[in-house]
Amino acid sequence: MDIVSRHLNGGELRLLEQVGHRGNSLTLRSGKAIEAVANAVETMRHNLNQDLRFLFTTNALIGKERDFPLLCGFRTLEAWQHLATDPASEQSDEIIAGVRRVLASAKRPSKLPSQTWKLFRSWLESATGLVVSYREHWKLMSDPVKRC
Repeated sequence: MDIVSRHLNGGELRLLEQVGHRGNSLTLRSGKAIEAVANAVETMRHNLNQDLRFLFTTNALIGKERDFPLLCGFRTLEAWQHLATDPASEQSDEIIAGVRRVLASAKRPSKLPSQTWKLFRSWLESATGLVVSYREHWKLMSDPVKRC
């Protein structure tokens, strides 16, 4: 979905939403999650002068990343949600570093074009880009009551 809102100053805000119906749990390293993030990075790269926001909505349960500890007591996707709701949290730098480690360990999904993957990896290596993107552009919506 692509929703365009107009600001009083004449600018536009675009909310790009991807909806995923899944029967199993979702982690940040899940293929669908990596595809969504990488495609969003590519979209940002090609629309530098636009005010974009990304929303991934799913019915999936939040899973726990294998081989990664909790981030400040949160599963990785819960930590991501925490950044969206409390970007000024004293834990935000630690969470962003942890999310970066999780993303860096991900493998390229087979359906993701190699050029999109390269853009994603380049974005991931940019410390300021990652911090700004998480605080300004991303939000994950899922049922917060359900747990794995």
